[in-house]
Formats: sequence, structure tokens, C-alpha cells
Amino acid sequence: MGSVVPPSRGFTLVELMLVMVVLGVMLSLATVILPDRNGVLLANESARLIKVLDTLQLEAMLQHTRTGLVLDPNGYRSRVLNLQNLDWGESNLRILDAHELQPKGLQLSMLESTAAASGESQPAIVFDASGVSDPFTLRLVHSSGISATLVSDGIQKVALQ
Repeated sequence: MGSVVPPSRGFTLVELMLVMVVLGVMLSLATVILPDRNGVLLANESARLIKVLDTLQLEAMLQHTRTGLVLDPNGYRSRVLNLQNLDWGESNLRILDAHELQPKGLQLSMLESTAAASGESQPAIVFDASGVSDPFTLRLVHSSGISATLVSDGIQKVALQ
């Protein structure tokens, strides 16, 4: 007499395929429902940059001095003009601290400006004591290719396009 082989206790091919289909549907729904992280990051950084520019404008009017935004390869930083020695220095406001964009996959560049910044430490955008700046256009680009454009005519608030 031969030995009796017990029936195997595994999943059938149909059951495995059904589980794969359900997982595929769930993952496709998750990618539709979850927000685009790159788009959210770009929107947050654009909003922060607008707040920084608005704060620089207000700081120039309140302190009766000039304030500016310096663009560098890693991000941007703000400067306040010391009227006694005519030197650009740091601001005391925390929102105006240097802000790095490169580690987040973002790059900031000036597209249009009538001002000519001379030197790397000179601000590309300068607000005078009346809160007016030269017109400018900034572009914030994510490494994925999406971008945001910030525009100002020099008098109105900075607008996101």
C-alpha cells in the first residue's frame, strides 16, 4: 500500500490574482487621492516668499530705510541697509532669515528686473522707505519641472501667477 499524501493547503492561482487586482486598484486610488507633494512644496515656498517680500516692504517703511532680497544659488536671504555706514546687514526678524531652497529641490531666479544688482551680496530686489521697489519677476522652479512665477510692478503687492 502506498502512503496517502495529504491535500495541500495553499492559495489557488485565482485567489492570488484577485488579491493582486484589489491591491492594484487600491494603489491607483491612493495616487489620485493623495496630494502631489512637489506641488504642495512649491505652493508653500511661493507663499513663504511672498510673505518675506511683503515683510521686507513693511520693514522698509517702518524703519525708514531700504531693505532687500539677495538671491544666491542655494536660496535667498534678506538684507537691511544701515543708514549710518551704508552697509547691508542682517534683519532682526526671524521670517527674514536666510532660507535654503536647493535641499528641497527648488531653484529661485530673477526673470525680469529694472534694477542692476552689483555683486553677490547686493540685493536683487530693493524696497525703499516708501515701500516701492523696481518691477520684478521671480521664478521658483522644482526639480520635477513645475514652476511658480511671482510678479510685482514695484508698487502693488507681489502676485503669484
